[in-house]
Amino acid sequence: MKKSKLEALVAIRMKAIRLAETARKLEHELRKRRYHPDGLLPSSFKSWLKRVTERYEELRSWITHKFYEVSAQMPYVTLPDLVRVGDAFGILEDVVTGCKVAEKSMEIMIKPSIEPKLVDKLGSLREELEKLESEGLDVMVVKNLKEAIMEAEHGHRLASAMIASRIICNLIDRLEGEKDEDKVDYLVRVGGNS
Repeated sequence: MKKSKLEALVAIRMKAIRLAETARKLEHELRKRRYHPDGLLPSSFKSWLKRVTERYEELRSWITHKFYEVSAQMPYVTLPDLVRVGDAFGILEDVVTGCKVAEKSMEIMIKPSIEPKLVDKLGSLREELEKLESEGLDVMVVKNLKEAIMEAEHGHRLASAMIASRIICNLIDRLEGEKDEDKVDYLVRVGGNS
């Protein structure tokens, strides 16, 4: 596969993931406020919903031109002039569903084959991560490690390493000390006590 096509597929996949996250966040904010489903959507939420639906339709339109068979599986979303809260939930669900279709379809198109030995290692890592998650491992660490494993499963070693490095950088930032030397001194002190 050409590099430019691969980059486009990865970009569309990431756009779908981010858009689904935005739609879920909007849904979460609406649910927190406990608006009545038959009530009209407040204007601040309506403008947010409008941006989400516009971004979704841009994504769907691009996919329609390049991969019609994928877009045929993505719900068509329109925003009426008067939006009720209950309608907003339905629209957001359609956006999330369409984004999942786009994400999974792009994954299939960009997924190179990886050696079986690596598949087994990644499966073991995923199982171990699930155990640590049930024991209360930090949510952001879990999220980043799952994403790193998924990228490795797709043969995207650089992406996997960059995502895993987020965790390392975050842990380093949490260490005592302003400068790197202070952080190293702290680790030496703590390590000497064990």
